[in-house]
Amino acid sequence: MNTKINTNDYVIIGQIGAPYAIKGWVHLQSFMEEQAGIMDFAHWQLKAENDSWQPVRVTNIRPHGKGFVAKLELIDNPEQAALFTNRYIAVERDFLPELATEEHYWVDLLQLEVFDQANTRLGIVTSILETGANDVLVVTDVPEISYHAQNVAGVKEYLIPYIPGQYVLQVDSAAKKILVAWDDLENLE
Repeated sequence: MNTKINTNDYVIIGQIGAPYAIKGWVHLQSFMEEQAGIMDFAHWQLKAENDSWQPVRVTNIRPHGKGFVAKLELIDNPEQAALFTNRYIAVERDFLPELATEEHYWVDLLQLEVFDQANTRLGIVTSILETGANDVLVVTDVPEISYHAQNVAGVKEYLIPYIPGQYVLQVDSAAKKILVAWDDLENLE
C-alpha cells in the first residue's frame, strides 16, 4: 500500500542499499548521528520513485561491516530485495528522541533561509556536511539548486560551520530562518 504522507511528520533516517545474501536481506546506510540508532525502529516508511511512501516492518536487523543489513517482512529473495535498492527510510517524528534546546535534526535545517547579521540573505541550506570536527551548512543562493552548485555559473555557495554561538547565532524553525555571524564573505570565496 503506497500513500502520501505529511513529510513534516516523518524524518529520513537512512537508505536501503543492494540486496544481501539469498534470503532477501538488504544492506542499509544509517543517516543517524549514532549509526546504530537505526536498529531501534521496527516500522519504517520507504519512499518510492513517485514520492509515495510504503509502510514496511523490519523483522531482523544487525550490524554488518561498516553498515547494517536488515530483513524486511514479505521480502524473501534477492530479486524482491533489489526492488527496494536506494529507497529512503523514514520513521515517524514522534518516535525519535526529544532534542535538547538549540538542537535540531538535520532534516529540519534543510531549506531554511540563511541571513547574516546585516540581514543580508545568503541563500538556503541545501545540504549539511559531516566533517568530524563539526557539521557544515551548505548554503546556496539559488533555491532551485538542491545540491552542491559550485560548477553553476553565477551561483554562490557558502560553507558555514555549524557552531552555535560562534557562527550560527539563531535557528528560528517557525520563521524558517537561520541567523549567522558571517562577516567578510567576499574574502572567503
